[in-house]
Amino acid sequence: MVAKGYLKAKGLGFCPGVRRAIKLAEAALRRYEKVFVIGDLIHNEGEVERLKELGLRIVGTIEEIPEDGCMLIRAHGSPPQLIEKAKEKGIKIIDCTCSRVRRAQMTALKLSKEERYVLIFGDREHPEVQGILSYIKGKGWVIEDEEGALNLPLVDKAGFLCQTTKGGEKFLRIARLLSERIKDFKFEDTSCPEVEKRRTTSQELAKEVEIMVIVGGTRSANTKRLKEACEEMGVKSYLVERADDVKEEWFEEGKKVGITAGLSTPLWEIKEVEEKVREIIDKRWGRKSP
Repeated sequence: MVAKGYLKAKGLGFCPGVRRAIKLAEAALRRYEKVFVIGDLIHNEGEVERLKELGLRIVGTIEEIPEDGCMLIRAHGSPPQLIEKAKEKGIKIIDCTCSRVRRAQMTALKLSKEERYVLIFGDREHPEVQGILSYIKGKGWVIEDEEGALNLPLVDKAGFLCQTTKGGEKFLRIARLLSERIKDFKFEDTSCPEVEKRRTTSQELAKEVEIMVIVGGTRSANTKRLKEACEEMGVKSYLVERADDVKEEWFEEGKKVGITAGLSTPLWEIKEVEEKVREIIDKRWGRKSP
């Protein structure tokens, strides 16, 4: 979409995995009286709040879910041990795990069964990474950067995969480093193509503007990566969760603004931010945007 003073990236909205999780959650809330999720279903505070208003209850442990309750497995996946506990209690389970995350979990399990040391490129504390590790009973090594790859204990046989939102050139660089150090090295690209697609469209937009506004959760890995990708293009970039986070002082007259968003950012949230950007432009530049 083109307007005076700002441009919006094409193809925004939920990725298929997040869209599926939201639809399953909404269906569960219509059908069951007590619906729970351990942690956030997705990494978007505004959308999670909307689901809470519909009745979704967020808890920290399986013990907080009653036997007659319904438990959603978050889009980032959950440890199999947790799912087994829920089954033992007789809790109804609805699996909202993204298919890409499921593939990463099964890839790690396959590599482990091949008696390979499992290496994961990702954020150590991210729930997806913790979930992947749980499938191999914690017998893996999380690598966050090139330094981590160089400090890796020497092993003869290993498999390498990534958090679904952490692929790209850095993943490939680390893979090359590891292949030089490990005799029997197996590379598995478990990155999500939707993440790369959004990154590409955002960087293309960044070439046309001087300021980028990225809409999404501050805990969302793919949203934070989008901000980094836009900054790599030499564009001043701001990450916002909601319209109220947009600051008037960011915008200078005559400088074109670009708007993009993470894969777990709902369209209604993007629209609110867009309206706020338009309002600021109208106020500061003294003209009406269409």
